[in-house]
Amino acid sequence: MGIQLWEQVRPRAATQRLDQYHQSVLSVYTRSPWFNEAVADLATRLSHAGFDMHSAQQGALARMYSMLNTQAQALSYIDVYWLLSLISVSMFFLCLLAKNEPGGSGNIHMH
Repeated sequence: MGIQLWEQVRPRAATQRLDQYHQSVLSVYTRSPWFNEAVADLATRLSHAGFDMHSAQQGALARMYSMLNTQAQALSYIDVYWLLSLISVSMFFLCLLAKNEPGGSGNIHMH
């Protein structure tokens, strides 16, 4: 329920932009030897499960890409909540700085 409501309320352009940013940051790690080892290990597991080697390699890359996108989306949600919390805290402190005028002047007219 909460996630469905958030999907309707969230500013899509902002989170898509954050998704793209985090995806570009996370994609730097695809050049590491650990990523290559993970893809090779996953391809080996898929080939043992019955896939041919080409399909296993493509499936391993697709699953790693899916994991990268999921992590980028999670990071963008965290960024949005971080921004909302900063706005909330700043509004709290701005309320403390607001002038408080005790008692208003003038009469209240009733109809």
